[in-house]
Amino acid sequence: MNQKPNFIPTRDSEVIVLGIGGHAKVVISTLRAMGYHVVEAYDDDASLWGTNLLGVPVVGPLETLVPAHRPAVIGFGDNHVRQRVASELPLKWLTAVHPSATVHPSVRLGVGTVVFAGAVVQPDVKLGDHIIINTGATVDHDCELGDFVHISPGANLAGSVRVGEGAFLGIGSAVIPHIHIGAWTTVGAGSVVVRDLAAGVIAKGAPAHHDTRPNPEAFVASVAPQGVLPVAVLEAVHSDLSPAVSPDETPIAASGQMGEFIMPDDARWAEILAQVPHDFYHLPAYVQLEARQSGGEAMAFYARRGNAQFLIPLILKRPPFSRDISPAWKDATSPYGYAHPLMSVENDEEDLDFFLNAFREVATGHNIVTAFLRLHPLMPLPREPLEKYGQLLQHGQTVYFDLTESDEEISQAICRNHRRDVEKLGKAGFQVVFNQWEYYQDFVNLYRSTMERLNADDMYFFRGDYFKRLRRALDSSMNLAIVLSPQGKVAAGGLFIQTGEIVQYHLSGAAEGFTRQSPTKIMVDWAARHWAKEPGQKYLHVGGGVGGSAEDSLFAFKAGFARHRADFFTYRMVLDPPKYQQLTARWREAGGQVEDAGTFFPLYGRPIN
Repeated sequence: MNQKPNFIPTRDSEVIVLGIGGHAKVVISTLRAMGYHVVEAYDDDASLWGTNLLGVPVVGPLETLVPAHRPAVIGFGDNHVRQRVASELPLKWLTAVHPSATVHPSVRLGVGTVVFAGAVVQPDVKLGDHIIINTGATVDHDCELGDFVHISPGANLAGSVRVGEGAFLGIGSAVIPHIHIGAWTTVGAGSVVVRDLAAGVIAKGAPAHHDTRPNPEAFVASVAPQGVLPVAVLEAVHSDLSPAVSPDETPIAASGQMGEFIMPDDARWAEILAQVPHDFYHLPAYVQLEARQSGGEAMAFYARRGNAQFLIPLILKRPPFSRDISPAWKDATSPYGYAHPLMSVENDEEDLDFFLNAFREVATGHNIVTAFLRLHPLMPLPREPLEKYGQLLQHGQTVYFDLTESDEEISQAICRNHRRDVEKLGKAGFQVVFNQWEYYQDFVNLYRSTMERLNADDMYFFRGDYFKRLRRALDSSMNLAIVLSPQGKVAAGGLFIQTGEIVQYHLSGAAEGFTRQSPTKIMVDWAARHWAKEPGQKYLHVGGGVGGSAEDSLFAFKAGFARHRADFFTYRMVLDPPKYQQLTARWREAGGQVEDAGTFFPLYGRPIN
């Protein structure tokens, strides 16, 4: 994360705290010790509105906050909640260090990070954003901590330790030098870490070891016999990373016999991408970016059967209406785009059947209620296994160029209206340039103004520094196309992403003063007939209509470029029917109408008017 602070407060500045609870009390105490005036607190729990915390009035829900509000500190101790709040609210985040803490001047402090009383952070430590260094914890020289890490009271990190995003180190735990702790891993209270820990595991003991039977109650009892643990630990061990198993079973995720959920930095994710044709939607960095954008967790389901491997990139989020039932329930969805399942054995029905069954079993054990996947139009999978375990729903077609065709064949397929406009633009002096990155911010501004002009759905408005992070995630595979007017003004722009044999026409926009001339037409035409026709590239996929529809003007526009069509499907799985029915009942009680829901999935996710 490591955003640059957009606010440098002065003493006596008015600040606010988000979240109510024990951790928020310590945040308020720290801010007051620093000389700040904590004027308000916010929480989504309506029963708290009108009360106060240490004299700070609780005034309303988080959604009432706006970017121009006072600087803020997140008062939630739970790492997942802090991640969600930070991604959803573009506020002025304040970094807080208690006056009694010792932080060397060379330490790099991320925005929103808090360092509590008595903590010690030694030279050349790098702290990400929204980290908690709790009371009396120590972080020695040259350590690196990712965003949303929580180091509990009295925990001690020796020198050169690396801790991945979202990891939790329990009270009094210790880590010897040069250890790497993976993202979203939990280390039990009093544990001693003497070897590297993978991402997403629970470890306890001295020396710490992975819990081979991840039973939440047994874990809590073993590391805290008196039942005293921070809320973040209790929530973590009851979360989706701890599959529920009976005492006589071997946990599926632990044994790996059927499959498991893996984190983006797991080597197996990169391994299968190196072997299997895929698109940029499958890249770990892209899935992480989309998870950050949507306030979810980036993961993938991975399984192996003999020489066959299987991977589904996913974003896990808490379902609507589940908050007062169980914090462990999740829904799984594809990241934005076509990140459908990958299989190293092409179109093998028997293997796909095995993998889908494994996904269903493992996901259910992880309290995942539903899965919603967008299938890739250019990478069809056998239908029979898919229909056995879920529902396939077709949403029309998408349009693509076959780049192996000759320039003449591609030109002949362009409709008369598009061809005429392309010729007019060329004769008028419009030109297309690629990868002149000085125009990138112009493109970002142009894209956003286009979405506003078209009154686009909220999902097409990417928040904050999304485009900067998108370029960083995709690196050299992302290409910027810009249409310049005869006067040198930016008339249109688009992003073209190259991955293996596929080029995706990803996002685009046109300046309002040039819409009548349709400058995007010359951009797509130039990309198909010139720029994208490099050896090894077979397809330029320009996509379909809004929501996959074949009926709207966007599809008609794209269909005018090329003759080739591919079917677009979504895939829906109800993994835990009882939980699904319970959430749907809550949705109905809140006013949800089934007859108005159409094909919306999951049903309880449809907004209530």
